[in-house]
Amino acid sequence: MYFLVFERRKGQDESVDDLGAMITAMSEWLAYLKELSRKGTVVHHWAFRAQHGSVTVFDVTSGEHLKEIMAKSPFPEHFVHREIHQVCSLDEAMNNLAKYMAGI
Repeated sequence: MYFLVFERRKGQDESVDDLGAMITAMSEWLAYLKELSRKGTVVHHWAFRAQHGSVTVFDVTSGEHLKEIMAKSPFPEHFVHREIHQVCSLDEAMNNLAKYMAGI
């Protein structure tokens, strides 16, 4: 199953109590995503310029598997807005559309 995770920062640098700790946590999270990329769990990861968010595509066995991964994120909910969407490949989307059109 593919999931797209869109994350963007809610606050500003001034709202972070310990910016150094946050940058360290961010570096560790990115290293973890890189490790997941080598395993094939992270299909793509793009970060927005100026460190204001990212888009990541995960290939996981289930929504629960994704929740386990996201639970390791160092970013508290009050600091990051996160949207998660299940997505499919272009071929699957075309097959779904063909099935829908056949049923009309």
